[in-house]
Amino acid sequence: MIDMANVFKTYDGGNLALKDINLHIDNGEFVYLTGQSGAGKSTLIKLLFREIMPDSGQIFIAGRSIIRLNNKETVKLRRNTGVVFQDFRLMENKTVFENVAFALKVLEYPWNEVKEIVPQVLERLKIADKADAFPRQLSGGEQQRVAFARAVINNPPIILADEPTGNLDPDTSDELMQLFQEFNDEGATVIMATHDKRIVNDTQKRVIALKKGEIIADEVGGWLL
Repeated sequence: MIDMANVFKTYDGGNLALKDINLHIDNGEFVYLTGQSGAGKSTLIKLLFREIMPDSGQIFIAGRSIIRLNNKETVKLRRNTGVVFQDFRLMENKTVFENVAFALKVLEYPWNEVKEIVPQVLERLKIADKADAFPRQLSGGEQQRVAFARAVINNPPIILADEPTGNLDPDTSDELMQLFQEFNDEGATVIMATHDKRIVNDTQKRVIALKKGEIIADEVGGWLL
């Protein structure tokens, strides 16, 4: 499903974010990326949905190099990738319904389908009663559910998450993790950057540990740092 080969990424000023990254992630896996702040977790996530590009190396998704994609192909890649961020990234001037519907509008779904699909997703994520609310009227957990709904609205085969529980309390984090697990059980590949030792230990998935831009460990079960 996902392969990275000899990937390097340096930011302005010569800061080496990733160094010679080589990894393979199978279709349907649930993988944690762990490491201290600055280890390269977020950079790796951004590379996978082509928000940034590597300095060198190759990244393949479903056997296709994403380095060589044109604009139309990049849009298709992002249609097949749901992304959840720590800071929610909701549009403050739009309702819950409008925030989630926006993802389908970008994908050029007809309005009659948008009106049918969005309520179903909101109901599944237990925020249907918040459809007309604005983000400022929601708790942190509710906002993250909206962000999650937006990410999975078209059932993408890949879900990327960058510290999705970072602003949540433990109980709310557990509820969110259950949602990730449900979609993983249904076949989605989940790659999650996290510094939350508790959720990593609780779920016993594959853990890839990063330090100063390098992979220092890759094994199943438990916190590696």
